[in-house]
Amino acid sequence: MASLESDVKALLAQELEVPIHEVTTTTDLKKDLTVNDLGKSQMINAIRERFDVYIEEEDTDQLNTSMSNIDWYEKPTANRRLAFATAHDVIKYVETKLWWYSL
Repeated sequence: MASLESDVKALLAQELEVPIHEVTTTTDLKKDLTVNDLGKSQMINAIRERFDVYIEEEDTDQLNTSMSNIDWYEKPTANRRLAFATAHDVIKYVETKLWWYSL
């Protein structure tokens, strides 16, 4: 069975139409892969469909590099805005929704 990380990377590569080797945990989605609002929407929809997971619309409001994954987890739920700055951020978010995936 493939790991969740490799599955998410493959999904991102497919949806963003980039070679999979360009999607690493340090890949900056906005700078390195030039993900815009349309790309972000496609990425979110693909994650929803592939992993059958609900992602709150308000969680996807931002796509930037100024907020780390750790900041997102430390904020109260009402103040969270998901920042998919890197592929690692996307992987970690999906992991929180699919804790059972690797069982």
